Parts: sequence; structure tokens; C-alpha cells
Amino acid sequence: MMSWHDVNFLKEFENEFDKPFFIEQDANAGAMAEWWFGNHKKPMNTLAYFLMGEGVGSGIVENEKLLFGKQGAASEVGHISIDYRGPRCECGNYGCLELYCSTRVMLARAKEALPSIFTDKKHKRIDDYDVIFEAARKGDGAILDIMKEMAQYIAYGCVTLINAYNPDIIVIGDVISKAGDILLPQIKRIVEERTIPELFSQVDIMMSELSVDPTLYGAAAIATDRVLGKPSEYLTAK
Repeated sequence: MMSWHDVNFLKEFENEFDKPFFIEQDANAGAMAEWWFGNHKKPMNTLAYFLMGEGVGSGIVENEKLLFGKQGAASEVGHISIDYRGPRCECGNYGCLELYCSTRVMLARAKEALPSIFTDKKHKRIDDYDVIFEAARKGDGAILDIMKEMAQYIAYGCVTLINAYNPDIIVIGDVISKAGDILLPQIKRIVEERTIPELFSQVDIMMSELSVDPTLYGAAAIATDRVLGKPSEYLTAK
């Protein structure tokens, strides 16, 4: 069976379209969106975008530039092991952060703990997440326990980002940003407990407030930046 690892996206798009195109990791695109459009008030040298959706990842922007690494895989915080004896991840590592706090995991646990809140079969996946967050706001104990554990693991990821990149700001985005009122106080408390005070005092941790998917904003920003950086590569003289 073919997997996404077997697909050469560059080649596929080149064969299909006669226009310039760019492929970028979603967390990197989200990071650029927050840098350019997030309207963050404090001066920034380094921004970390912590993507918390069906996958877990991060993008780092420093002085307007994305941190890529050799093959574009820098800052893959979702594949940092938090339990070396944990289950094996598809990346080959064991106990990856993504296995504990992706929204897929949250949804599976919520359906097991409280299946009655998902009785409406018309729900879309995104609606399921809204159902979970609403149950937490209403004080359902089983769902609150799941959200408490989610906050704990998200905090571990934030601690890793602080220790690795010393950012001015960590912006938590994707689906989980809709539950900031539930998660953020506990995230900050755990991060403060587990971080050197001098580092914690200088970093802001917040949920994304962009009204449109940051990945879409970021994709537009990345494409524009690359075209304007070397317009002769993309503009054909008439």
C-alpha cells in the first residue's frame, strides 16, 4: 500500500500545474502567519508556533526567518519522546509527545469516556471538538480530566520549546486554540513550575487569536516572500 512517504509532491504538482508553487510544513506556515499577522504587542526576536491539531508540531521564526534545519525538519517537537518506554510512533521513536496530546487522542479518549455527548451522527470532526470543549465548560468531570491531562502534555511541549529556542512568545494554534479558557491557566502554571524563572519571566504563552486558519495566512506570506525575494525566477517577461 502506498503511503504519503512514497509521494513526491514537488513532482506531482510540477506535472499538474504550469504555475509556480511552494510546499511548506503547516507549523512553519502557522509560525509565519503569527509573526506577520498576529498583532503581538511586544518586540519579538524569536516566535515559536506550537501547532496542536491532529498532528503536533512547531515552527520557529527568528528575526523574520524560519528555522528549517538541513532537511526542513527543525523543531519537530511532536516527535520528542516524553516516555522512552511508551508506544512506538510512526516516526520510529517511542513515546512521542504527539501520541499523548494530539486532538485525535483527545477525541478518542472523550468518545470512550463519555460516548453520550456524540450521539448526533451529523457532527463533523471539527464539531466533535466543539462538543468536547463545551462539555468541559459545563463541568463534566470525565472530560475535564482529559483536558487536564492535555494541558499537562502541552505544557511539557512548551517547556521544551523554551529550553531549546528561548522564544519571546509561544503561540498555541490549530484546533486546541479554541479551548484556551480551559487549558491556558494550567499550561502556564506547569510551565512555570518546570522552567528556570529567568526564562519563564521573559516568555509570553498564548492561544492564537487569528480569525482564519493561520496555515492559510502563512502559506500566502511564504509564497509572497519567496516571489519578492527572487522575482526574476517567477516572472516571465512579455
